[in-house]
Amino acid sequence: MGFGGESDIDGLAKLEPLFNYWMRDTYITCVQEEGAYYMTGTTSDPSRDFPGDNHARDFNDGIYVWKSKDLVHWASLGRVWSFEDHGTWHNEFVLSDASQQNLAGFEGMQDKRRSVWAPEIHFVNGNYYIVGSMNWHPSEDYEENGRVFLLESESGRPEGPYRDPVGKPLANRVDPSLFQDDDGSVYFIWQEGRIARMKPDMSGFAEEPRRLHEEIYPDDPFVQGVFITKRNDLYYLVQAIWWMENANGEQGYLKEGNRVYYDCVVSTSKNVYGPYGKKYTAIRGAGHTNLFQDREGSWWATYFGNPIGKMRPSFMARPAIIPLKFDVNGRFKGDWEKVGN
Repeated sequence: MGFGGESDIDGLAKLEPLFNYWMRDTYITCVQEEGAYYMTGTTSDPSRDFPGDNHARDFNDGIYVWKSKDLVHWASLGRVWSFEDHGTWHNEFVLSDASQQNLAGFEGMQDKRRSVWAPEIHFVNGNYYIVGSMNWHPSEDYEENGRVFLLESESGRPEGPYRDPVGKPLANRVDPSLFQDDDGSVYFIWQEGRIARMKPDMSGFAEEPRRLHEEIYPDDPFVQGVFITKRNDLYYLVQAIWWMENANGEQGYLKEGNRVYYDCVVSTSKNVYGPYGKKYTAIRGAGHTNLFQDREGSWWATYFGNPIGKMRPSFMARPAIIPLKFDVNGRFKGDWEKVGN
């Protein structure tokens, strides 16, 4: 199973949120040029009274961004993109057979869905970009219901306004990310390990999308929340996988069963396309994380406290960060001795 284990659960019990705001899929980037950190994530609609609810899967009002100089004090930059003010093709309401929530109170919208999931803010070649995904019309393959997209700041500032330079979805499915390599190449990554290099002007793909060459668990579990970063010439493929328990009492990264832990699972490669080696559980309960370096060069992982599954963290759907440490082979885990200090 790797590093993830009981020590993670003990450490998570000491973890405190950065601030009190409903958020999943927390994403933070450090922009050294500004000496600032920017955060975004899946948020609920603050005008609706659904505290602690998971309704954001079905309905929210756009993308919010926060700024910090020290990773402690955060100021809201407000809603930087909304369906009403900035959306084009994104604005279509869809009927979803896969709804997880009864949206009682959303007058006239019980059968309509429109929501941004897992946005990330990136600083690429002197400008700010946001990637995100959204629900879409039902299909036989549930994961094809999603669409992934790219937004570009028209002002060069993190608060936007943002436009869609492609003018359409980049691909089906969900959970996109961006990775810029040392040579300046920018890659769009999404779902469980799909990748395509972007055109230099970020107006679309410069190549046909492909699947990363990676190890697959024997039971082929559901994988999402893909993220790639690089450290000491190693590419880190970071993914979110549910640790499941099936009807026979067996536990592991299984395709079917009851959800127990939403884990951060990692593998490494010498090439961005792979092959990526043996996976290991880096942080138990920290699925859909991203890694970033602070202004002093220390590494961190984001965390949000998934309210789904058997693990009950001390807080749920709130943004947090976990300090990391690496072993001699470059594998990382949470540095729990530093949590709370």
